[in-house]
Amino acid sequence: MTAVDLKSCFCGCLPLKKGCIGISIFSIIQVLIYLGIQINAMVWSRIDLWPAEALVLVSLDIAFIGLNLCAAVALLIAATKEMPKVLQVWLIYNAVNLIFIKIKIYNNLQYIIYLIPGIMIWMCVDTIMMILFWYFMAVVYSFRKTLVAEQNTTMEMDDPHYE
Repeated sequence: MTAVDLKSCFCGCLPLKKGCIGISIFSIIQVLIYLGIQINAMVWSRIDLWPAEALVLVSLDIAFIGLNLCAAVALLIAATKEMPKVLQVWLIYNAVNLIFIKIKIYNNLQYIIYLIPGIMIWMCVDTIMMILFWYFMAVVYSFRKTLVAEQNTTMEMDDPHYE
């Protein structure tokens, strides 16, 4: 028994495999919404007036959006085809991504004294997403653990000398 040992997800409504597929679809939708917000901000603001640092940050943000989209699609493929190694890669990537979200929240804390509504809203959204993705990682980890256990059982049954 480990710290995370889920048998189903979303309060027992779905098995782990369907939960992982649902998480990947949620992630894809979330990434596409965030991409739309970024594109909207770029279209409606005058990019030619932006300082070079802002353009670099927006470019990095769009690159991370692309990585998040790739990770969500990889999770979808890994969950449907039951590939525990790809699930492990998604877990590692998501752990690193959560660290970046935490850094982003910490950096925005300096603006809380100004009570800027936009920053406060994004801090709340980032905090909620961080908590959600901790749960999503628990679901994916439990599904991966189940797949590895099933593969080990299958290998033991096929090979009597397997240790």
